[in-house]
Amino acid sequence: MALEPTKTFTLAHAHLFARRTMFGATKEQLEQLVEQGLEASLEKLFGYGYGLDLHPDNPFKPTASMKDGEQIQLTQGRWLFEMIHSKQPFREKLALFWSNHFVVSVDKVRKAAPLLHYLETLYTHGLGSFRDLTLAVSQTPAMLRYLDNDRNRKAHPNENFARELLELFTLGIGNYDEADVAEAARAFTGWTYKNFDSNPTFFFDKGQHDTGSKTVLGQTGPLTGKAVITRCAEHEATPYFVAQKIWRTFVASEIDKPSVLAIAQTFQESQGELQVVFRELFSSQVFYESAGRLVKSPLDYVVGTLRSLGGSSLEKTDYDLLRATLLSLGQVPLAPPNVAGWSGGRSWISDSTLLARINWARKLVRIDRLYPQQANTVDLNLALFGSSQSTLDLETLAPDEHVLLSLVSPEYMVS
Repeated sequence: MALEPTKTFTLAHAHLFARRTMFGATKEQLEQLVEQGLEASLEKLFGYGYGLDLHPDNPFKPTASMKDGEQIQLTQGRWLFEMIHSKQPFREKLALFWSNHFVVSVDKVRKAAPLLHYLETLYTHGLGSFRDLTLAVSQTPAMLRYLDNDRNRKAHPNENFARELLELFTLGIGNYDEADVAEAARAFTGWTYKNFDSNPTFFFDKGQHDTGSKTVLGQTGPLTGKAVITRCAEHEATPYFVAQKIWRTFVASEIDKPSVLAIAQTFQESQGELQVVFRELFSSQVFYESAGRLVKSPLDYVVGTLRSLGGSSLEKTDYDLLRATLLSLGQVPLAPPNVAGWSGGRSWISDSTLLARINWARKLVRIDRLYPQQANTVDLNLALFGSSQSTLDLETLAPDEHVLLSLVSPEYMVS
């Protein structure tokens, strides 16, 4: 049972494709998507290799400061710059998705070097094998610190990482029991790191590893951490659990069970090859029928607007405004509220966050170099709404008024 493919790829389809996979796109980029067609657009989306190259003009250098707090802000600024300017926008979108699945946070990691290593791991493995991604992220020093596995020793097993691996990363609640958590924790004893502050690397401390027999999810033997991760990633409950996460992030807040089951089946049949899963999803009719079913997250709202309007005239000092805005909206990169990540959906909109969105839109239109001052109504509507017309009556407005009213409209708050 596969998702039914779309038969068309219109300008409206291209706009949805762009805002869900690339945060947003300019009028010219949307027209290029339509001209090259869906298949070529997918090849380009997936074809960058997802390496570690940054935009050559990225001005944020975390090592430029000796202070931990400043280094973290520079790290967040560096990632924000890539989200807005990168020629690999799906790399950034995907890394953001996985950072809300395999959660770590600055509030506990507190060092730039392990956070950068963690982000680079998401870049490198985010579109490959789910099993390999899970293993690679689990061995990042940032994750080992965040979930206390650096304290997991054979004499005193720490269950935090093992619990979240089962509950939040792979199977989901109800598909394991407490004995599985306790036994899995024993398998991860000795997993720690070296050089956390400067050159963080995974380190296996053999002297602290429990080599005894363990039983996890029905598998028995002297299980290692890698064996447990493989068992979790390949467990029969994992495809549907991950498919739900993908659906709620890229398609709709409400679950459509037949469609999620189809995604899960593709995940299982491909043995967790993520590019196969995303290619089928972004080619499907149900994906292009889902317009308006997601509330834009703060990063989708802010970054998407800047990408849609060109955003090329941002100066380094503008990122102070962006970071303050994202803080007021409740989504600063690498700073989720807890191990479960951001809830998303309707939780993004409240009286205070709606007011913060309006205030940011007002500030944006005052920085006239950030959007095309001579743009006409048709061009602005294409960039912001994917149509030459909007339900808003904006025909007689100046560009700054047009942009402001567009950004604060309910139809722009959703994707």
